Amino acid sequence: MSVTHLDHWAATLRTYPYLFANLLALVIILSAVRVCLPMAHRRLTLWMGLLLAPTFAYSPLLTRDYWEMVRLGGWPTGVEDLVCAFSLGTLGCFAGLILFRDRLTVAARPAPRIAYLLAVIAAAQVPYFGLGLLGFSTLSALVSTQFLGAAILLALRPDLRQLALVNVAGLVVIYPMALSLFYWIWPDFVSCWKTTAPWGLRLAGIPLGEMGWAASFGLVWPLIAGVVFDVRLAARPVTPREQPRVETGGGHRGLPAAARDDQRR
Repeated sequence: MSVTHLDHWAATLRTYPYLFANLLALVIILSAVRVCLPMAHRRLTLWMGLLLAPTFAYSPLLTRDYWEMVRLGGWPTGVEDLVCAFSLGTLGCFAGLILFRDRLTVAARPAPRIAYLLAVIAAAQVPYFGLGLLGFSTLSALVSTQFLGAAILLALRPDLRQLALVNVAGLVVIYPMALSLFYWIWPDFVSCWKTTAPWGLRLAGIPLGEMGWAASFGLVWPLIAGVVFDVRLAARPVTPREQPRVETGGGHRGLPAAARDDQRR
């Protein structure tokens, strides 16, 4: 490869940090999922990535007051946002799945319970756009909606409280570490975030908005997984033979005794 070609690729990497950071994140996340999680949990994380992927269409809303990402073709949204949404969806429950991998019961081939999924999607729109109409910034509306959703889902599924709290603690560590890596590789990347207070302020080089998002998302995302895929947290480690054999996330059929006991409590 000639020096000219190398210079061209180097310039492309510098110009589109949002694209290449998300591609790098996708490779790292999928590799970690493959190495660290059992098959049923891998399928669940991929499903969660697919569920979040369509939210890439909301990314232009953040341009108004939070960030200004450079995308291929100069489009307001693009493949970068799609990769980002899928990656974050797969990462969102990772810490909880790792730490409770021996206690989580997941269907052998998890599939979303459509009615629950549609209910979650519909319910989220009201506070998000309602807060926007009240003058909340885009990210403030998003973070508030996620915390509100977490409070409601915790009331519906208090058995997942421990999973949610452990998961949020993990994500608020993992996510800023990943951003720090990307800012080190692409020093100008952080300039894509606006410096408007409060979310644009930096803590250890990381925009406060990213930390607020990680906290709210890390709390609500495993709860959504629990409701939509009927994920259960057993009182004791579950052996592979005790894992449910159901092919979808619906119902309680096939749950091990420990998980059924937790539910009765």
